[in-house]
Amino acid sequence: MDALSNRYNSPAGKLPGLIPAIALACVLACSLLHEGAYASDNPPTGYNLVVKPSICVSYDSEMPCEMAMQVSWEGRTEADICLREMMQEPQIHCWENASRGSVDIRYSDTADLVYQLVEECSSAVLAEA
Repeated sequence: MDALSNRYNSPAGKLPGLIPAIALACVLACSLLHEGAYASDNPPTGYNLVVKPSICVSYDSEMPCEMAMQVSWEGRTEADICLREMMQEPQIHCWENASRGSVDIRYSDTADLVYQLVEECSSAVLAEA
């Protein structure tokens, strides 16, 4: 089991792989939906990502901070969207053809993390928290 699997526990499971025809359709859809904007570098993309609670405190720096979090998002258009730890694979959770979503995850670590909402096909960053 990898470190990401140990860090998160999501009840929804993983999405199945795409067949070539669906992958091609997804690439075409991505090119139409992609606005070329990264949340940290450019004006807002129309997507909002919220992590609650956003701060985890551990009084012993050697012990991991442990907590349950609710991660929710909302966007102005429906798309195939994934949540990931900043620049990490695999994704924590994905939603198909959605304009909003939420997932409860458990966190246990000693490091600060940034979460990213990304478009599944292109991995374009839509929002960060």
